[in-house]
Amino acid sequence: MFLLALPSEYGYSASGIRASGAEQQLILRRNRNSMANPLSKSKIVATLAEKVSTDEKPVSKKQISAFFDELFKLAVKETKGAGKFVIPGLGRAVKAHRKARLGRNPATGETIKIKAKTVVRLRAAKAFKDAVLK
Repeated sequence: MFLLALPSEYGYSASGIRASGAEQQLILRRNRNSMANPLSKSKIVATLAEKVSTDEKPVSKKQISAFFDELFKLAVKETKGAGKFVIPGLGRAVKAHRKARLGRNPATGETIKIKAKTVVRLRAAKAFKDAVLK
């Protein structure tokens, strides 16, 4: 018996048998998006509720979700007022001003004026970067 070894991206398994539809979709999705899929808010909330809860003091998903909502409101309020909001060890949101500048319309090549505006930049903390990149 002769088996042809084709890479999985062609839709064949290691034994040379054609992969099922679900397996093929997974293979295509994996090839299309090499970056990991981020956790959804509900998965983050569920994970934190599980990690933080103890038998003596259970913490519900609703309480964790309310915490994130309040953290968001606080971050918006502080960034609007003080110009920055810091979560120690994770990073900060900084309000920055962009100057007016000349740009180019890519479709026509025409030079255009881009107005000055205020933007929010999210900057990762050094501790966070070091932990992720190790």
